[in-house]
Amino acid sequence: MGAANGNGIIAVATSIPPAMARQDAGREVRDYQAHCIQSWTGNGFHVISVNHVDDIPALAARYPQIRFVPASRDAREWTGRKTPYIADLLLALQEANEPVIGILNSDLLFEPSTAWRENLPSMVAESLVMAHRYNTNSLANGALRRFQGFDCFFFDKAMALCALENALPFAIGAPWWDYWFPCMALLRGRKVTIVDRPVTLHLFHKTAYSGQLQGEFGHHFANCMIRECQKRQSVQSDIFTALKPLLLEIADLPLGSEALKSSCMAFRALFGTEIRKNIVRWEARSGSDTSTNIRPQDWNGAFDRVEQRLAAGEAYLEIKALLAKKQAAAVGAELIAALNQAPDDQDVVLIQGETSLARKDFDDATAFFARAAELRPGTPYPLYRQGISLWANGRGAQALSLFQRAMEADPTHQPSCIAAARILSEAKGPRCAIRFLDKVIARHPHLQQVAECRKAYRQARSPMGNIVRRMLTKIKSRFISR
Repeated sequence: MGAANGNGIIAVATSIPPAMARQDAGREVRDYQAHCIQSWTGNGFHVISVNHVDDIPALAARYPQIRFVPASRDAREWTGRKTPYIADLLLALQEANEPVIGILNSDLLFEPSTAWRENLPSMVAESLVMAHRYNTNSLANGALRRFQGFDCFFFDKAMALCALENALPFAIGAPWWDYWFPCMALLRGRKVTIVDRPVTLHLFHKTAYSGQLQGEFGHHFANCMIRECQKRQSVQSDIFTALKPLLLEIADLPLGSEALKSSCMAFRALFGTEIRKNIVRWEARSGSDTSTNIRPQDWNGAFDRVEQRLAAGEAYLEIKALLAKKQAAAVGAELIAALNQAPDDQDVVLIQGETSLARKDFDDATAFFARAAELRPGTPYPLYRQGISLWANGRGAQALSLFQRAMEADPTHQPSCIAAARILSEAKGPRCAIRFLDKVIARHPHLQQVAECRKAYRQARSPMGNIVRRMLTKIKSRFISR
């Protein structure tokens, strides 16, 4: 259903959802999916979308340039949603006439460039070509932060046939398929190449799957890779020599365990390090390239100052890692200078505030958090962190006012509720804190952390209160270090 097969160079399969909501600098984007599709077709991609049959009529009317293929099955038993299996995307691509085929997530904005059409045909016979997405909160002004996983792949039909042997139950929009695919390519003797430029942008949003699903697919992925490793000893690369111990760990660890979560994180980090040893950067040719069907003004500056915003994104991720290791002193002037190339990105300003707070530069921290609150009015977190910096600086009354403002923005923001209770307890005693928490829970009884905090204050007034009070004294330092 939809557009007929093309006779171009690149055909890509995806699954366009019935609805997609994204925010750009805090504002809802009208039909963001249409912008993404325009970026694909403008770069010469013929697009196939695999969907549940019930969703296709409305989607086909909205996006007539897309060829829609009904899925005969879906992954709802795994994901709880009507997401198609990767296997069915691969099967749909078998009918394409193009020499280059690919799979991509539906919410990517591709930088306009002829490089895709010029370079991919000569590469896909030997290499799986893929790209990270770059997360941003603002298409025009946001830092571009490289995501650890992968969101688009280009290959040939021979690679698609090989992958079909072990493609179930991996599904679009579910975890681990983006690691399974390149691992399968490596085990089949293919190279893996990462394209760092042109970039693929992605407006940041929360993941649609749970930690439990992450673990379930992680287990399946590890077992699948171990079986393939055993069958294909002769073609194993150095990458698999490094990764195999972690695969064995993941396969043996119980679902839901912290050890499994840790091993999965270690695998993804090591895989990313190894796989990024083969990177290409092509000329983007955005802005002046008249051979693409995308006008620069279509994106409101989304691909302006890309190099500077990439530098800011790299600095952001590096500083975030240093703060997680409690190494704020290692955040040097060079990193801050790179960060300042995206001065209107709320996350960039927040990380500057966190750096100042960790260094006990409370006035600077307060100013950064206040600026972050200006950039995204109506969100509780910047107000909460501004309150924390004031509280750490001995200005409890002002901090309480900020926590209250954060709760006005979001009455269910539990960190602000708990911090406000702590200040009330310090100023007026635990009874005042308990009354405050009683009111919060009466309105929002599902707030578990707030309920636990109230329980702690009540126990503090019991004969065992001295022990509990010592526990409560740790709350403030824990908030400040977050």
